[in-house]
Amino acid sequence: MSHAERPGLRLAAQARRDRAAALVLFARDGYERTSVDAIAAEAGVSKRTVYSHYGDKENLFLLVLRET
Repeated sequence: MSHAERPGLRLAAQARRDRAAALVLFARDGYERTSVDAIAAEAGVSKRTVYSHYGDKENLFLLVLRET
């Protein structure tokens, strides 16, 4: 089964890209100046997707901190 045929793998890969994008922006711009819009744009997803996966910016920030 290819990567494209396995939605779980696609979602996990996208989640890693979301968190990597957030890490870059938080490190560069800080928490206050980093918007969910900017994270979504950097990750190539919609703002709604970020909120759907992480709830809010604070939860995403805390997850990125734990993983880093």
